[in-house]
Order: sequence, then structure tokens, then C-alpha cells
Amino acid sequence: MKEFIKSNMFYRLASVVLAVFLMFYVHSLENPNSERTFYAVNVAMNNQPSELILDGEPKTVDFRIKGIRSLVSNTSSKDIKVWVDLAEAKAGKSVYKVQYSLPDGVEIAWVKPSTMEIYLDEIGAKTVALKYTTTNAVETGFGNFEPVVEPTQIQVSGPKLLLDKISHGVVNIDLTGLKTNFEGELPIQLVGQEGTPIQDSMVSLSQDKAKVLVAVTENMSSKSVPVRPALSGEIQKNWMVSSVEVVPTSVRITGSFDIIKNIEYLTTAPLDLTQMTESFNGSVALVIPEGVGVLDGTEVQVNITVVENLTTRVISDLPVEVRNPPSGKTYGTMPGKVNVELQAYPWIFANASTSEGYNIDVIAYVDLEGQPAGSQNYIVKVECPADYKVAVITPETVRIHQ
Repeated sequence: MKEFIKSNMFYRLASVVLAVFLMFYVHSLENPNSERTFYAVNVAMNNQPSELILDGEPKTVDFRIKGIRSLVSNTSSKDIKVWVDLAEAKAGKSVYKVQYSLPDGVEIAWVKPSTMEIYLDEIGAKTVALKYTTTNAVETGFGNFEPVVEPTQIQVSGPKLLLDKISHGVVNIDLTGLKTNFEGELPIQLVGQEGTPIQDSMVSLSQDKAKVLVAVTENMSSKSVPVRPALSGEIQKNWMVSSVEVVPTSVRITGSFDIIKNIEYLTTAPLDLTQMTESFNGSVALVIPEGVGVLDGTEVQVNITVVENLTTRVISDLPVEVRNPPSGKTYGTMPGKVNVELQAYPWIFANASTSEGYNIDVIAYVDLEGQPAGSQNYIVKVECPADYKVAVITPETVRIHQ
């Protein structure tokens, strides 16, 4: 060992080690370690499920890195990637670990917070009514009709918790000083259950503006006129219109005297009876002549009751049979005959008509099977072809006698 220490090889190795030490020492003097803090670094939400949405403001963290001064100085916030992995996330509030990646040669000193509570809500959609409000008034000497807003409904989408708070959409119409018709698009404002405006960037509307028409006219004559339903076509022969009701029965119209003086009534849009096999109840538009306004709205409720087209005929003095009497005994009824009202389509009766009445196989009877023969009342039953319905039997009961 002593010989090795005295040898040239030892001095050569010592020189190399010393040179390397001096190189790192000098380098450390020129590039000492340093630290740097980044504030409000945006946290990315990776692998967020498409059916969930982040409820709240974007998340940020404060970040401190350390390393050789030259590397730390050259590192910007764009070089630092910070994220939360939501691949396994479910709806609700959970705590997630903050993950990050740094440039080579730079280390993390600390990150605050290292975990964060995130609330994820399900994305939903719903349809809400679109209403309107008016402020101020048209010019003096003028009047306005009920505004027409289209559409009447809109679809909103966003976090379900926010959707639950939405009552409807509203369009605010300012009538100040109007002398002529207003037609244009106005913004839609969402309104909560308590009437307070709702504004949230996470809620989207199928459209953010609505078409608005406000008819403005000089104050002119007005009068009430009845409303008549316009029925077209022939209803199928198996059916008949039992009743037609219009609500309201009259409306108030307005316009110049020369136009409205000859208007005796308004009609609805045509209602086709051709395919109607059941009652109709719904709103129907009015047919409004040009230059005429309707103060009560442009639609009325029409109720049409449709029933089967049945005719009633009476089969008189139909004998009553006694079926299944006790063995060896013969019974009759008091009275011995009944009248039976039958219902059928008119052509059914027409096909059964004869010069002496109707040729219909109708039988009236009392069935004693399982019943004692006594002084009690027995229900009269009737057999008839399937095309007919038994409406009334007079009398409905008879007594039995031997």
C-alpha cells in the first residue's frame, strides 16, 4: 500500500479526483440551488366523465420548485403540469390527490393544497315555459295588443342541481313610446322558483333570444262578437257529433269603425271531422281579418264531443220465457210481456225493417236455475244479435206464477 501511495499511478488518480471535485465545486459556485414559487397554477381535470360537470370555479394551487438556479430560472408555469385524475369519479363531493409533472432537473418543494375537494354534478336537460313581462307604456293615444313571443318553450341544460332551481324563462319587453308595431329579438333571462334571475355560465339555453311581436294601434273602436267553430268534412257513419262548445263564446275585437262594423262573428281555423273517432279538446286559432285585433287572445278552447251514431228502437210486447223451471212444473210471468229498447247503427235497423215492424231475433227470459220459484221479483234478461245493444227493459223484473 505504501508503495502504491508513492507510485505515479496514485498521484495520477488523486489528480483526477481533485480535478472532478474542483469542477463540481466551481459549478456549484456558478449555479447554486434555488427555489421558486408559482401562485394560482390552474389544475386540469383529466379524464372527466362526459356525463358529469364540475360544479364551481376552476381550481388552482400554489407550487414551489427547487433545483439548480439556472434550471429553476428557466422554468415557467407553462412547463408545470398540474392535474386531478377523474377517471373513477362519480357524482357528488369527493377528495382527489393533486398530481403534477416537472421539467427534468427540477424537483417539487411543496404544493398547496396537495388534495382538493371537488363536487361533480350530473348533466341534465329540461324544457321550461317562456313568458314575458312588459314595462312602461306605448305613446299616449295608442294601444297595444297582447305580445306574441316565439317559441313558447325553451330547453336548458347544465348541472341538475342548477336546473332544479330554474322555474321558467322570461323576455322583458319595454313598450316606452311605441307608436308602431315592434318586431324583433330580445334576450331570454332564466328565472328561479322565487322569481329571482339565474345567471350561471354552466347553464346553456337552446337559444338565447326570442322573437317578439307587439302590435300597436291607435285607439279605435271595439266590440264583442261571437266565435263560431269551423267544422269541415263529414264524420264517419259510425260516429256523430254530440255537442260542440267554444270557450270563450265571444271575444272583443278592435279596429277602425269601417272595418269592424260589418264583422258579426269570428270563426276558428277549420277542424276536420273526417278522421275524428273520439272527442276533441284543445286550443284552436281564430281566423282574424286583416286590420282587426283581438284583445282576448288569438286562440279559443274548442270541445267537440263525439259519440257512436246509435239509433234506438222499441220492440214492444215481447213474451217472457221461463227457463230452467223445477222439474214437472210449468210457470208463467206477471206481466207476461215486456218492452225492450235496442240501440244499433241506423243501417242495422234499416236492414231488419219489415212492413210489420222489425225482424230481429230478440228473446226475453227469466232464468230460474239455482233460484227458488216463489213470490219474489226476477230480473228479466234479453238475448239479441251482436249488432244490437240492450238499452232499457220495461219492466226490469217480473213475478213467477204456475
